[in-house]
Amino acid sequence: GFRIELEEVEGAIGALAYVDTAVVSLESGRNGLPLLVAFVVPVACDETGSLQVKVRRDLRQTLPRYMIPGHVMLLKALPTNASGKCDRGRLSGIWRDYQMPG
Repeated sequence: GFRIELEEVEGAIGALAYVDTAVVSLESGRNGLPLLVAFVVPVACDETGSLQVKVRRDLRQTLPRYMIPGHVMLLKALPTNASGKCDRGRLSGIWRDYQMPG
């Protein structure tokens, strides 16, 4: 196995000019295997599908393949807890809801 520093992946995504902020989390994929998921708040929300592809493509310039998130979710804002920090538990809930067929 490879060691993945989530903060390093977040930093690489956050350095992209079209990204306002990003959080990366290890989630469970539909097949039950671990999957890196990037929750990204873009600077402008006008090109949703292509922006997801663009993030992954541009990360190939700075990160090894195993550190590139398998999925990029675009959000208008990151959920926060009472202290104003990113609520990672709620991000996992957003991911689980996204995974649900329906």
